[in-house]
Order: sequence, then C-alpha cells, then structure tokens
Amino acid sequence: MGLFEILFDDEKNEKKKKNIEDLEKEMDLYDLDEWEKEEVRDGNYEPEDFNDDDLTEDDYYYEEQ
Repeated sequence: MGLFEILFDDEKNEKKKKNIEDLEKEMDLYDLDEWEKEEVRDGNYEPEDFNDDDLTEDDYYYEEQ
C-alpha cells in the first residue's frame, strides 16, 4: 500500500467518524429513543423522520374495528 492510499484511507475514515458524530448529535437534538436511534444508525430512517410536530392524523394507520 502506497503513501497515497494510506493518506486517502485516513481522510476517508476521518470523514466517516465526523459524519457519525454529527449524526449522534442530531439524534440527541431530536431526543430520540434508543430504538429510534438504532433505526437511524441502520439507515432505515433519518432523525427528523421521528419528529412528531410534523405529523398529522393522516400520517397514522388506523385499523377499523
């Protein structure tokens, strides 16, 4: 592995680390529960997807009984 690859990998890892830190901070701002954080970490949702302020009655599925 050459010096360029090592430097590139270090830069790539630093960006990934920064993105993870930013994501964790954003999840804390939204005050997500642990299960919601896991969904965000897995890439299934964005932190703002759990923001209840933007939801309306139509956003929920109601089962008729």
